[in-house]
Parts: sequence; C-alpha cells; structure tokens
Amino acid sequence: MELLNLTDIAARPIHTVAPGQLSLISIARILALEPDSYLLDDPFGSLDSLTRMQLSDELRRVHHHGSSTVLVTHDINEAVYLSHRVLVLSARPGTVLAEVVVDLPFPRTPSMRYSHTALETSARIKELLACGR
Repeated sequence: MELLNLTDIAARPIHTVAPGQLSLISIARILALEPDSYLLDDPFGSLDSLTRMQLSDELRRVHHHGSSTVLVTHDINEAVYLSHRVLVLSARPGTVLAEVVVDLPFPRTPSMRYSHTALETSARIKELLACGR
C-alpha cells in the first residue's frame, strides 16, 4: 500500500473509495506477493482515460524487475506504452495475427506515450487489426 501511496485509504469504508483507487489496490495486492509472473486482464478497462494513464504510470513505476507480465488490453496506446512486445489478436476465434516489437527504451516516461516511435507502433497495430478482421 505504501509503494502505491494508498496508506491513507486503508481505513476508509469501501464505498468511499474511488474506482481508480480500487483498481490500484487490486494491483498493489498482486505486487505485494512479488510473483515471477503477472497476468493482468484489462486492469484499467472500466476507468476514464486520465485515471487509466495515471494508473499505467504507477504500474510502470512499481513493476518488479525480472518478472514477466501478460497484459490483456483493448487500448492500443496502453499496450505500446507498457510492453516490450504486443501480440495482435484477430476477432473470434482469437488467433495471433502478428507480434509487434515495441522499440522504446526502458524505463519509460509519460512523454514517451506521444513519441514518434510510439505513435508509429500504434498505427501499425491499428493497420494489422483492420486487415485481420
């Protein structure tokens, strides 16, 4: 809870905690276990865009080095920002259309979301999705 600056909400009733904070608490619970691998199935899917970006920055900041993460998301920009590589899936049945390597250095900074490389990579993924339908 301290790592993600959530200690102030630990004693609050659950109905007073914002949805973004609830998502962050869920992530904190996983990170506290320090597993070798993580499976995050659209962890920010129900959040507004600004909260989603803030939480992805927090996830990037606290992610344990040396661990593997599988992130499932419908947000192409989020996938590019958080990943080393992106597996682009087709519609039903879900098959892998392509593997796209994200050529952005680590550690990533929020400004990298809008870098030329990130935008080009996102555009390539969108093209793959449009052709693979």
